[in-house]
Amino acid sequence: MGEQVSKSKRYEQQLPGWWVFKKKTWFVFFLREITCIFVALFALFYLNFARAIYAGPEAYEEILEGLRTPGMIAIHCLSFVAVVWHTITWFVAAPKAMRPRIGNKLVPGNAIIAGHYAGWFAISAILFWVLT
Repeated sequence: MGEQVSKSKRYEQQLPGWWVFKKKTWFVFFLREITCIFVALFALFYLNFARAIYAGPEAYEEILEGLRTPGMIAIHCLSFVAVVWHTITWFVAAPKAMRPRIGNKLVPGNAIIAGHYAGWFAISAILFWVLT
């Protein structure tokens, strides 16, 4: 009980604020993580849009009027690019995150990526068909 446990010193490397710009892979990872903000904002916007539709024609017209401003158009264009970037980089990372097996063989990474793109295309086609 009287025995003292010595605290070992941990090595903590100090990283400069610009460390993310040193390697392309770190920067791409950083951009994918930052684009999560746009994904969240996109989701919140569409939840608010659905609320306006539910609230009635006046609320719906009000939100549509707000969408016609140059600032909102610019924000949505930037959000669209960010969400597409996030999606594409996630599809490329997916084979590293999950490698399912069929029997004793691993599913090839290209098949996983192709499956993601096929699903994206199918959902986009269905939404296009429903909304037009």
